[in-house]
Amino acid sequence: MFRNASSAGASPSGRATFGIPKRYLNLLALLSIIILISLFSTPKTRSLVSPSTESRIHPVNWFPDSISNNFGFSLGDSPEEWDEFGRCLFISPFDALSKHEKQRAEQVELEQVSDGIVRAKQAVFHPPLTHSDGNSTSSAKSMKPVSESLTNPILGLLRDGERKWKDMVAKQSKSLEEAVEEYKTRWNRNPPLGFDQWWQFISDRSVLLPDEYDAILNALLPFYAFSPAELAKRNAEAEKVVETFTLIVQNGKVVLQWNDDYSRDKWWSSRPRADAQVNLMEPFLGMLNDFRATFTIHDQPSILPDHDRMKDLTTLAKKKQVTNKVDEKDKAEMNWLAACAKDSPAVKGHVEEAATDTFVSSHASAMDFCQHPSILKNHGIALEIKGPESQPKPHTRLLPIFVPSRTALHADIPITPVGKDGRRDDVGDDPVWKAKSGKLYWRGLATGIMHNKKGGAKWLDSHRERLHKFANDVSFERKPVLMPIGTSGQAEIQNISGSTLGEYYMDVAMSGGPWQCDWGDGTCDEMKENFNFAPQDNPERSNAFKFVFDTDGNSWSSRFPRLMAARNVVLKATIFPEWNTHHLPEWYAYVPTKMDYSDLWSILAFFRGSPKGKGGHDEVARRIASNGQCWVERTWRREDMQAYMFRMYLEYARLMSPDRDSGKMDFILPSRDKPVPGETKPLPLENAADKLAEAEALPIPA
Repeated sequence: MFRNASSAGASPSGRATFGIPKRYLNLLALLSIIILISLFSTPKTRSLVSPSTESRIHPVNWFPDSISNNFGFSLGDSPEEWDEFGRCLFISPFDALSKHEKQRAEQVELEQVSDGIVRAKQAVFHPPLTHSDGNSTSSAKSMKPVSESLTNPILGLLRDGERKWKDMVAKQSKSLEEAVEEYKTRWNRNPPLGFDQWWQFISDRSVLLPDEYDAILNALLPFYAFSPAELAKRNAEAEKVVETFTLIVQNGKVVLQWNDDYSRDKWWSSRPRADAQVNLMEPFLGMLNDFRATFTIHDQPSILPDHDRMKDLTTLAKKKQVTNKVDEKDKAEMNWLAACAKDSPAVKGHVEEAATDTFVSSHASAMDFCQHPSILKNHGIALEIKGPESQPKPHTRLLPIFVPSRTALHADIPITPVGKDGRRDDVGDDPVWKAKSGKLYWRGLATGIMHNKKGGAKWLDSHRERLHKFANDVSFERKPVLMPIGTSGQAEIQNISGSTLGEYYMDVAMSGGPWQCDWGDGTCDEMKENFNFAPQDNPERSNAFKFVFDTDGNSWSSRFPRLMAARNVVLKATIFPEWNTHHLPEWYAYVPTKMDYSDLWSILAFFRGSPKGKGGHDEVARRIASNGQCWVERTWRREDMQAYMFRMYLEYARLMSPDRDSGKMDFILPSRDKPVPGETKPLPLENAADKLAEAEALPIPA
């Protein structure tokens, strides 16, 4: 009976009406569901070939794996992060803000409290009117004022950081002619001889920012106030400074000269640094003019002239005049106040107070000791007393010495650190974004100052020691924090205990035990008593965190490019501007922080939210991390460091040349009024017409 039934359902035998086994129908249904899910949830991504090991170092058209879509979330509404050529794209952190936050960001005004430091200028906020057509306006005249509320200044910093970067990229020169005009506009002089070869070099290597080399002439400009003969004397004097080496370039070849036995045989980093600089020159060595350049073997700068002396030299140089005062004394000291103007906050003794609601808007400006006197009391390089026995020995006389890093007050010539000091492609295993911890991570040795009871007696106030104490506060003392109020764009000051803040936001500690300390005077033992040192971590450990901190050691931080190349937001506190600081986009590819760390809690509260998990901006952070990676891949390749040093050597060769003032060392664009070899000079228009008419005229019998 059941066998002959003709109902629409399946028979007891397990077969459907049309004779198809039920298990097959179930399988087809399951496959259909899987296909539908994949169609609607799988993002459209480009099929890209993984680069070979040989091309992975710095290929032109490679994008890092960490810029791909492996962030651990759906990319359905996410912006494109690389182009059709495989180059990473910068993406907008600002666009990840809520509608209300964007409205507030467009209206907030940031007021400067000191050079490079701002806070939100509070005013009545006028929310835009929403019309029936869905559009909105922000005309204050058409709205009733609402009660004044605190806008988070970080919104304005995100706005300004993005605009600044986009404007800079858009204004770059696109041709040699444009680059020459831009150079002349900035420096009121012709580019150096060989500028056309340099332009071809950077064009072939897709350098992103061909106009941004101000760090070079900013450093070299004071030397233009000396005659070529005086510079030759000072160059010879620099070669007599101990713990240096000199690169001698002549006829397209380079010779390495060690200026003392200690540099050559004893200091562990001397040879790698010298070799790295020589190797960097290889692609453009044959295009360089002759020069002799002296490099320190140390991390720290050593040339700190008086402010008035530097001001006079710079003023003369801009007027293309030379000084007749060349006999300044050379003192083996670092007198920071003497390097500042008499009317500067540092000399006047102004006290710079810590504030949780002020933030860095211009990192280069925030590094100025003279404008920010707190640096003199919270950074190791200023706390440690320098003298004749220091390494390097300080100088107040202006000498041409190249150095990996310098402060805003020093007059050493900045280079690109390379080799172990520079960009390294050793990021290692980098988890997807959602798998990372939301805490801020840092580990580092107790460098930055010599810990002893003499010149380094104030070591407890040094920058790394303060960072450790700041992050590991276990007290119940309440700290003010600027806390976001949801996604409204508003913020309020909340007072939270130090122990709660440290537990929620920080994984920060000095590691490795006492370092750079004097065991004989008991300082090393004091360090052990004062700090709970963590074990030294593998560098890859930082990849497990969304936020990583970077700060100075004895000088600049060589780990910075590696941190930027990983999938992290880098928060950076430093007083050492580098060769590329000028075009490092604040609040777009990284987050600058004050050297006193008073803004750290508020920054972390903005990105991670409160300890209750409210008010965070995780997608904004993710995009900044992505831009940091892209910035490294587009502007910190080996080719970019070569472009900088190639340009530096062209400028330096002209500066030092006996023919500097004759114009022979300048590059001047060929005049289009003069025939170029191989070209026929066009005739004037009327003559050309006559010649054409003659050529086409009929022969007339005589």
